[in-house]
Amino acid sequence: MPHLETAPTYNRYVITTAEFLRIVALILGIIAVLLFLRSLLGARRAGKAAYYSTRREASKKAIRYLTTSLIIATIAVGIGIASIVLPPEVTSIVLQGLHARPPVKATSQPTIYMVPTLAPTAAPDTPTSAPTPSATPLTAIRKSATPVQTPAIINKYLTLRTIASAIDASGKPISSTAEFSSSVKTVYVFFDYTDVPQGVLMRQTWFLNGGSVHFDSTTWARTGSGTMYIAWSPPQGFNPGLYEVRVLLGDLRQFSANFMVH
Repeated sequence: MPHLETAPTYNRYVITTAEFLRIVALILGIIAVLLFLRSLLGARRAGKAAYYSTRREASKKAIRYLTTSLIIATIAVGIGIASIVLPPEVTSIVLQGLHARPPVKATSQPTIYMVPTLAPTAAPDTPTSAPTPSATPLTAIRKSATPVQTPAIINKYLTLRTIASAIDASGKPISSTAEFSSSVKTVYVFFDYTDVPQGVLMRQTWFLNGGSVHFDSTTWARTGSGTMYIAWSPPQGFNPGLYEVRVLLGDLRQFSANFMVH
C-alpha cells in the first residue's frame, strides 16, 4: 500500500498531560528544596547575629522561606499524584516542528487515508446510522504544523464501519472480520465521517487487554462526507489478546472498535 508524503514534512512530539504534570511537579520540587536550604542558611545566620533585632529579622525571613518551601512541596506532591491517576487517553500537548526532508517509504505508525465510498455491505457489527458518504480519491491527510484549539463538539461526526486485515487496489476492505491470527501484519479500522469541524484534533488510542499500547493524533483538515481508515502495524507484530481502538474528536469519544488476535 503506497504511503503518500510531501515535503515539507512535520515532526510531531506528543507529551501526555500526565508527563507534563510530572515535569511541573519536578520543577516545583526543586524550587521547594532550594527555598528550604535558604531557610536553613537564614536560621544559621540568625543564631550567629550579634544583636537581638538582627537575629529576630533573620529568623522571620527564615520562617518565611521555610513556610513557602513547604507550600510549594505540598503542591508538587499533589501534582505528582494527579499525574499518576490520570487516564492514558487524556488530552495531550502536541509539540510540532517543521523541516524539509525527502519522501520516505511506509512506516509502522498508523496512517490515515482517504478511500472511495464503500458499498453498504459491511460486516454484521457495522453501524448503519451514518449517511451514505460520497466517493473521494485516495490521498493522505497532511497533519497541520500549528496546533489548533479544539472547537466545541456537540455531535458525533465519525461512525465505525468495519475492521479488516487487508485492502484491495481500490482501497476497500478485504475479508472484514473481528478476529485475526497472530500472523496479521496490519489492522485497518474503517469509519464514515460527516461534516467534521476543521481544526479539531482527532486522537486514536489502541488498547491490549485494557492497557494502552499505542497513541496517535492528527489535526482534521477535510470537509464534507466520506470514508476513511486508520491502520496500525506494530514493529513486533500483534500479541494475542483483546484489542480496543478508541477514536475521539477533541474530548468527545466518537466510536470504539474491538477485535481479537489469537
